[in-house]
Amino acid sequence: MKKFLEVIEENPELKEKLRALGEKPAVSAIIALAAQYGMTLTEADFAAPKGELSEDELEAVAGGNEEGDCLIWEENPYAWWK
Repeated sequence: MKKFLEVIEENPELKEKLRALGEKPAVSAIIALAAQYGMTLTEADFAAPKGELSEDELEAVAGGNEEGDCLIWEENPYAWWK
């Protein structure tokens, strides 16, 4: 998932294709799109992490990052949606 999120940020065409899927696309649609770009994702990649947040995650939720974004999970499947 992390690699896929990096590719999204670097590839405007992929980012547009994801936006075209809608605000809350089906996981299967994202998996299929990732496969078109040679990446393998599973439904487990989209599951929310279990357990407590780390100190870094808590800090990001409380204060956001340098860009002013508030990040709950480092590997948020909808991080590209801005």
